[in-house]
Amino acid sequence: MRKLCLEIGANGLVLPGEPKLATQLGVGRATLRDALTRLEAEGLILRRKGADTIVNTAAFDLAGRIDLQVDFAEILKDCGFASNMVVLEGMPAPLTEDAAAALGIEAGSPALRTLKRWDADGQPVMVAVDWVPLFDSPVPSDPSRPVFELAAELGGEQIAWEVACPGAVAVDGAIAETLRLEAGSPVWTLERVGIGRSGRRSFFAFEYHVPSIVQYGFIRSLQRP
Repeated sequence: MRKLCLEIGANGLVLPGEPKLATQLGVGRATLRDALTRLEAEGLILRRKGADTIVNTAAFDLAGRIDLQVDFAEILKDCGFASNMVVLEGMPAPLTEDAAAALGIEAGSPALRTLKRWDADGQPVMVAVDWVPLFDSPVPSDPSRPVFELAAELGGEQIAWEVACPGAVAVDGAIAETLRLEAGSPVWTLERVGIGRSGRRSFFAFEYHVPSIVQYGFIRSLQRP
């Protein structure tokens, strides 16, 4: 539904009225309104009572939205790359001081640590180091699953929010080797903390992204009186 709505509006600034749009998409009016509400919340359209529904065509320039939780493999596919994810490590490990501080628990607590690399057309483009507290749970048999799924299993509750902070570093050591970059090469980073429905911090992830592969950004909707 989301993709079809945007495809219809991609070549123009205005979506058809709800009756016509519902017919084009083959859905009911209630289903359509729910979809339009979600699109507006994502900053992709603007609806005004008694006026046209405007499409934010500039949104099509952003392949990666850092304000939305989207699987990185899907972002690469949307950019036209053949995507592949490799689990390089996936084992129990004591929380480092940085990971423990981000999670608000004691350093050295048992956790699942995973190291994953994403490739685009065979070229490494992102590495993620993920930490999930074990909370006395057994280690999952499949560490390749997304970190928010692992955190929901180990923490016993669904992830409700994710706080993400972008940054930049010069990589060296194992991360530079894993990304096949020279030591000191600049990359942009994304530090993510997942929060469960109870408010407990359920995972900490640190991502290293090779710049210029994917254009990242976010959309801000201006507050209207």
